[in-house]
Amino acid sequence: MDSPPSGDRGSGPLNRPSNADLTETVAFVPTSPPSHEDSTQTMAMPLHPGTLLKDRYLIVRELSSGGFGKVFLAHDQQLHDRPVVVKIQLDRAIDDPWFERKFKEEAHALALIDHPGVVGVLDSAQTPDGRPFLVMQYVEGQPLRSLVTPDGLPLDRAANIIRQIGHALGAAHDKKIWHRDLKPENIMLQVLPGGEEHIRLIDFGLATISDLGTRQTHTRVAGSVAYMAPEQFSGQPSASTDIYAFGVIAYEMITGRKPFVAEGAVQHAYLQQSGVRVKPSALRPGISNQAESLILHALSYNPNERPLKANAFGDALSQALLNSQSTLVMEMAAIQTRRVRLFWLAGALAVVLAAGGAWIARGRIFPSPTVSVRQVNPPPAPIPAAAKSNLDATDEQVELAFWNSIGASSDPRLYRDYLAKYPNGKFASVAKLKLEDQPSKAGDAHRPPQSTAAAQPSKAASAVQPAKPSLPPVRPALKPEDYGGPLRGELNWAGSLLPGATLTIQGGKAMSGDLTGDLPRVPSTVGALTNGVSVVEQPSAANQWDRVVVGNTSSAPVGSVQIRWRVVR
Repeated sequence: MDSPPSGDRGSGPLNRPSNADLTETVAFVPTSPPSHEDSTQTMAMPLHPGTLLKDRYLIVRELSSGGFGKVFLAHDQQLHDRPVVVKIQLDRAIDDPWFERKFKEEAHALALIDHPGVVGVLDSAQTPDGRPFLVMQYVEGQPLRSLVTPDGLPLDRAANIIRQIGHALGAAHDKKIWHRDLKPENIMLQVLPGGEEHIRLIDFGLATISDLGTRQTHTRVAGSVAYMAPEQFSGQPSASTDIYAFGVIAYEMITGRKPFVAEGAVQHAYLQQSGVRVKPSALRPGISNQAESLILHALSYNPNERPLKANAFGDALSQALLNSQSTLVMEMAAIQTRRVRLFWLAGALAVVLAAGGAWIARGRIFPSPTVSVRQVNPPPAPIPAAAKSNLDATDEQVELAFWNSIGASSDPRLYRDYLAKYPNGKFASVAKLKLEDQPSKAGDAHRPPQSTAAAQPSKAASAVQPAKPSLPPVRPALKPEDYGGPLRGELNWAGSLLPGATLTIQGGKAMSGDLTGDLPRVPSTVGALTNGVSVVEQPSAANQWDRVVVGNTSSAPVGSVQIRWRVVR
């Protein structure tokens, strides 16, 4: 039993750019060449807004045009003008029976699949001049292609989309249907009323139904080159070819680029055979080894080495990406925790040194003229346990009330007042973080003076505060031809960036806080991924591509900043 040849690129049923990846679509090795090679794609009876098909479907406007069909938005007048999509075969395809057969197989495939992640077929008929058309669900949304940026998608968002793609593709495979043209243009995203993103697979115009009556060893070769598996170029589609395309999409969603960048099908096939040279982690630092291994597994040259099930692959990769995201958050939290501990230690050291300095000064200024043996004062009378417990409880309650009254403020004077009164309080480290990098304000000069007793501990503590490190000088830029590092990377900073404050990163160091990552020191652009943080100064030739300055434009302190950089070629 042979499966029929399959492979025309039908236009998808949804609103998307009309030039979506058409140049990458191939269809060759025809079973019987068309009799009119030079015929145009103009239909014998062009459809215009206002045309009524089957006395029911009113054409509203054209959505897109593909190699063998056009797609229109229409209203179903028998169902209260419900929006639908009408896909109609171009007249040039009538000369080749294969196209007409593929048109019918698309309707068959969509009728077999019953899954919320796959667009549904509603009706099929013929125009008055004999051209077949399909009526499908209209999905208001945007294609995945429009969401993929050069820096890739956030890992948690990519994980959600990948999981849904795996389940929808798995539903098609369960019916022995291979999509054969899976790519970001054929994956639509809707935003449901609750705000959740929902995907739909569209455009089954190239689909192969392996359980149909006649089966051939090879099929007509067709597809989008960048997403075609190696065996698909020889006309041997299977579920594994879709999983390969799924792997390409996952790579692109995470890194912002395709795993193979070729000028044509021949070079693309050579690169496929050589294997993926640029690993995902080189373009997107922070993804786990497990996530990278799963993607590379799906991109195996040998189809027998790829994952067997699309839904299992999607679930595993989604979880690995979520784990990567959690790991990044935990690492940033650990950095912040270490920083808080250092401030606690610094505060404790300040108290010890202050006490020691006071003891030494006392011995030097007030020496005993007659007593050669150091006088030991009797210890004070012990405070009763019950009274001490009540005193501690009262002090803690007062300190807590003080902190609760200022904890959400952005006024540095309030945190200085807290540190003056509670230099070793429970929230001293947090108060110091909020004050770090905050420039003095003119209003501080008019603050009422504090009592000497309250101010003295603050002076003692500030006397031993470690000086802020100065930035190293700008390093010489690297020659682009000598640069062999990744094309993209990240800088992750942890500290406290108060509203209106700026953060300078230069020479691989930050003025304050903890920094991981480095700039490439070649022509590059940067973007801040943290909400409320914007780039004030880009790397440039003037600073040897070795400095970036960001600022907190929000009204709240920022505890961590993520900066993404990209090499400009």
